[in-house]
Amino acid sequence: MRGILRFTQNDRYTRHPERSLPAGRQVKDPSAFSTMTLKNDGGEILKEIRRCHTIVSLINKIIKIICILRLKFYNVDMSGHSKWAQIKHKKALTDAKKSKNFSKLAAAISIAAKEKGPDPDKNPKLRLAIEKARSFNMPTANIERAIQKGAGSTEADQLEELTFEAYGPNGHPILILAITDNRNRTLAEIKHILTKYEGKLGTSGSVLWMFEQKGKIVLKNNTLNDEQELQLIELGVDNIIQEDENVIIYVQPDALFNFQQKIKDLGFEIEETSFEFIPKNTEIISEEEKKIYEKLFEELDDQEEVKDIYSTIEF
Repeated sequence: MRGILRFTQNDRYTRHPERSLPAGRQVKDPSAFSTMTLKNDGGEILKEIRRCHTIVSLINKIIKIICILRLKFYNVDMSGHSKWAQIKHKKALTDAKKSKNFSKLAAAISIAAKEKGPDPDKNPKLRLAIEKARSFNMPTANIERAIQKGAGSTEADQLEELTFEAYGPNGHPILILAITDNRNRTLAEIKHILTKYEGKLGTSGSVLWMFEQKGKIVLKNNTLNDEQELQLIELGVDNIIQEDENVIIYVQPDALFNFQQKIKDLGFEIEETSFEFIPKNTEIISEEEKKIYEKLFEELDDQEEVKDIYSTIEF
C-alpha cells in the first residue's frame, strides 16, 4: 500500500494509509528520512532499556534490604526459643550426659533405619540421624550397631515415635517427642515428671497446632557478613538467626535436604541438620518461672526415651 509520511510531535516519521495532509507537509521522498528515523527511534529505545534496567536493579536492592531487615526482626521472636536447644546441646557434651545421650541418638538411628532402610544415601531421615550422632562425637561402631539393630532385629519392631502434648506450670504449652519400645512405661514416667512440677498431659491436638515444623540447619560460622546473608536470602531460606556461637537457618521441612546441599555448595560448613517444631507465638515469663521450667526440662531430658522438648517460652 502506498502511504504518506507526516511529522509527529516528536519529529519522528510514521507511515499512515494514504490521506490528505496540510499543504507543505507532504514528503515526496520518504527514503531520505528512513535512516534518521531508525537512529532516533533506536537511541530512544536504548535509553528506555537502560532506564528500566536501573529501576529493576534498584528494586532488587530494596527487596534484599527489606529481606535482611525482616530476618533481623524475626530473630527477636525466635532466638529465645532456640536457647533451650543450645543449652541442651552443650550439656549433652559433658561426660555425665554422654552415655545417656548416645542411647537416644542410637534409638533415633535405629527407628530411621527401620522405617526406610539402612542405606543413608537412600534414607534422608537416617542420614540426618547419623550426622547428628557424629556432631556429638558418637563412635562409628555405635552408629553401625544402631543401623543394624533397626534394619534387621526383632527388637526394633517394638520401637515407635510418640508425641506428647502437655502443659507445664501456669499452663504454658510443651511438646515432648519420644522414641520407646514400651509406650505405657514412657507415658507413666512423663506424666509423673509433669505432675511433680504441677504440669499435666493435654489431649491430642491441644498443643500441636501452636507449633510449626521447620527444617533447621546450624552453621559452623559464628557470624555472617551482608554478602553471605544475601546469598542465603537469595536461596529462599525462611529465617536466619545469629545466636551465641552459631548461625541457625530455618527452611520449609520438605525442602531441608535440598537446602542442605545448596548451602554446602555455597561453601558454608554445616554443623547439624534436623527437624524442629517452632512456636507460632512465644511467651515471655519471669526469671523465677524460667528456673522452674529449666528444672522441668532437665528432668524430662534425663528420661531415657525423651528425644526432644519444645515450648513456647523464651529463654
